[in-house]
Amino acid sequence: MNVGRKYFAAGLIGLAISDRYASLMVVRGCSVAPTFNPYEQKSNDYVLVEKLCLDKYEIVRDDVVVFRSPSNYKEKNVKRITAVPGDSVHLPSFNTVRIPAGHCWVEEDNSACSIDSRSFGPVNVA
Repeated sequence: MNVGRKYFAAGLIGLAISDRYASLMVVRGCSVAPTFNPYEQKSNDYVLVEKLCLDKYEIVRDDVVVFRSPSNYKEKNVKRITAVPGDSVHLPSFNTVRIPAGHCWVEEDNSACSIDSRSFGPVNVA
């Protein structure tokens, strides 16, 4: 087998793994600083995103998750889970929000940086 075919086969295998099992993602911005991208750091951090865990894993508070932005489906957000199904979230500007089944409440570690569930509500975990 020539070198080109080997690289092509390796690329296909890598693509299949990235699409189905796990992928490497760049964390940009300061929404989860200082956990990722500490304030003094000039470069972005990378995270390994596991894609199979939702079938077997029960979400818990303080997990850091990656999800599609509710306002722009092409964009991915990285936030921390602060409430799980059945919890109630009390916000000064809203009524109490009860987290429905199949959803979670996500917030930033750095609340001055961007938007989170306080702006767009509970996030679907499916």
